[in-house]
Amino acid sequence: MSKSDTDYSILCTNSSHKLKIKKDEALEIKNLKSDICAYYKLEHDYDLAKKAVIYFKTEMYRASHEISPIYDDEIYLYEKKGALSSLVFNSLNLLKKYHENLVEYGRGCQVKKDLVADITLKSHTYDKDIENILSDIEMKAKQIGEAIRNYCQHESIPSDNYTSGMGVSTVTKKSYILFSLVLPSRRIINSRLQPRNTSVIREDSANEYDLHCVIDAYFDSLTKMHFRAREILLPIIEQKISSIEDTFKRYELEFTSHDNESPMLSIHESNQEYIALTLKELPKLIEYLVTKNNLAPKFSSEIEYKTRKYSN
Repeated sequence: MSKSDTDYSILCTNSSHKLKIKKDEALEIKNLKSDICAYYKLEHDYDLAKKAVIYFKTEMYRASHEISPIYDDEIYLYEKKGALSSLVFNSLNLLKKYHENLVEYGRGCQVKKDLVADITLKSHTYDKDIENILSDIEMKAKQIGEAIRNYCQHESIPSDNYTSGMGVSTVTKKSYILFSLVLPSRRIINSRLQPRNTSVIREDSANEYDLHCVIDAYFDSLTKMHFRAREILLPIIEQKISSIEDTFKRYELEFTSHDNESPMLSIHESNQEYIALTLKELPKLIEYLVTKNNLAPKFSSEIEYKTRKYSN
């Protein structure tokens, strides 16, 4: 056996027992762990963004009840609108963080990192198989969401600009209470942002943006992309897990027979690096997140881009 085949060994926690493992097996496990962790982070960040959006919407519903046009407690109004402003930025920021996990751009808007390509080993998968599933309206919603997020990072949200009152649903014909923060497009255009970050706003005809509508549409476009990425990646992850199950079982059996206990294994590489062999649990965690995220609502289509509370 060559030296390169003995660079890796398997250890058992709380045991001095040690086995040599072939380099190709160790690298296969190491690469699988990398793919699983990358995909887990994608599901996890989507879950975080979804929670932020839902919490923001919950507070908007509450505000629609607690604030009315005749309410004149200046301090309370200021605090309420300030809290909503911070939730706007948090939602937009986590949505962008999710997107950057999926794809990262370098100079000249060139794709620098493509998670789907990294796992599938096929180039340009983000451009070809993820982003291009968006309609023109959905693509624009994503771009506007990104532009306003960049604005919120450098400039304050004008909390004095808010709308309130009553509206009537075009679907149910029922009335609802409306409260929302509004951002004039001129504030973005005249901001310190670079022109490339405001071009979509300049080209748009809107005079102002309801930030609740912006978050709804931004979330929906990323949700569509997320489900497409999952459709591509999850079968590959599952196939890779299945392909090395026999390797797992073989080493687990070896340690179980030696120590008479359920082993917690790690791979030892060149006396420097440990690769935890706990991949049996990570797929369960991914399965949990996938199931949980399957319940993601589609806000803009179901709520007509408005915060509302229906009355009889």
